[in-house]
Amino acid sequence: MFEIGDKIILKNFGVCEIKEIETVDFNNGQGPIDYFVIIPLFHDTDSKIRIPISQSANFKSIISKKKALELIKILKDKNKTSIWIDNAKERKTLFNNLFIDGDEEDIIRIIYAIDRKKEEFASLKTKKMISMTDKGIYDKCIRLIYEEFAIIFSLRYDEVDRFIKEKLKK
Repeated sequence: MFEIGDKIILKNFGVCEIKEIETVDFNNGQGPIDYFVIIPLFHDTDSKIRIPISQSANFKSIISKKKALELIKILKDKNKTSIWIDNAKERKTLFNNLFIDGDEEDIIRIIYAIDRKKEEFASLKTKKMISMTDKGIYDKCIRLIYEEFAIIFSLRYDEVDRFIKEKLKK
């Protein structure tokens, strides 16, 4: 069960904090319903999201520092098998499904795959770039991981990239 003060992940809002529990009766015959009042921590911080406590199974807990450091090692492993699929439509489906499932390791694997492809394009010294679809999923993955790492390691969002790069050098 989640409590006031817990930090959670909501797919559409990123990392959020449960600020309070509010009981609301909409006079619709269902009686009063208890809601978590949730505030996004990085975007739309003026927003208040109300989610019925009964739907808290959709919340995802923040991972541990140990797990986060293990995820960084995945990015460091140049021999890791990429999940890149050459067929753009199949790749889009795979990446979107992995993102929706929300497992951080899968999200890191998306980042890894797209980073490797960007490196490949750069090494070819062509003007070829990743597609807008790939960039869109990449940006969503980066946002989610960076927000979570900012909370885990007590960093500002804009410090996470440098933090990860330093860990990759070790």
